[in-house]
Amino acid sequence: MTGEAATDHVSREHTVESLADAAALWSAGLGAAHEVVDAACAALVAGLDGHWLRMLAAVSTRADSGDAAYEVAEVLEPALNEVGLACHPRFSRAANEAAIRALARRTLRGGTSPWELTNAAHAMFGHEPGLTEELCYLNDVYDYLNVTDTPVEDVNKRVRAEARRLAGG
Repeated sequence: MTGEAATDHVSREHTVESLADAAALWSAGLGAAHEVVDAACAALVAGLDGHWLRMLAAVSTRADSGDAAYEVAEVLEPALNEVGLACHPRFSRAANEAAIRALARRTLRGGTSPWELTNAAHAMFGHEPGLTEELCYLNDVYDYLNVTDTPVEDVNKRVRAEARRLAGG
């Protein structure tokens, strides 16, 4: 693969991941419809195409145009299917799991703080065993930093390590 082709491939992968993340966050109730529409537009610019993807990108997000969330809900699943992505039912466990992985990737890129990641995990999953158990524990550690000698950066490092695990899965 030439340098330009490799860059295009990486850019396309990043665009597809951004669309998947925006859709997951919206499906979990943590993202806005306009973020999904913006990600669909970016996917078209990156060279992805399909009737439903174009329909998703065409959803009006103007404040006076009504609620874009209804239109996004109508076209999201077929649009994601066109580009080989899973669509999770709104507010479902699958959507929450996909959203926490998206937030983990954002944390690693610096777009979400480690505390925000643990707080979201705690709010969505509580202390149930499984996917976010460590993040929920670390959220409690943040709560008690003022009465311990644990440096916040040590907790942040542990959260980032957990984010790496989640982002890879």
